[in-house]
Amino acid sequence: MFGLQVGVLQQLFSILALMILLIPSAIGDYQRQKVPNWLSMSGWVLGPLIAWSCTGLGGMVDALLGLGFMAAIFLPLWFIHWFGAADVKLIGSVGALTGVSDAPAMLLGVLLTGLLMSITMLFYKRVFYPLWRSMSISRGGEQGCDEAGASDFKKASERVVVPYAVPIAFGTMLTTLYLLL
Repeated sequence: MFGLQVGVLQQLFSILALMILLIPSAIGDYQRQKVPNWLSMSGWVLGPLIAWSCTGLGGMVDALLGLGFMAAIFLPLWFIHWFGAADVKLIGSVGALTGVSDAPAMLLGVLLTGLLMSITMLFYKRVFYPLWRSMSISRGGEQGCDEAGASDFKKASERVVVPYAVPIAFGTMLTTLYLLL
């Protein structure tokens, strides 16, 4: 009975810490493409501290292994410039707060959410936006056809950047809800 209460208490504190870290991180990454280190790395301290205070040394080791697992998966992706350093630090915080046992599920949720968001942004930027732009110009927009075509070509040739703290936040929260139900 006592172990169950301690486990529930640890889950509640971890979920609260995840929400406090992930929501401002996602908003900051979306608006400014920046996540401050103190925010993205707070889970590195909070996760093991919460786990140690609720379940002792074993919980702290579980949190540190979760941190290591998630960071080890994302670190090579940072080296090849698929993710930013803040994304690696933030996903490490998720691993530290969820522990190594839930880390693979969290990783899958984050990656699926990121894939869905990337496809959506790519479709918008490459298909929907140029189509909408050309339709608005053909209806009497202010720009001429040559300028519109050049503008659409320039817009379509730009790199699509996904602020990955957003899928980290959504994927983690959705996976947490799924695991709790």
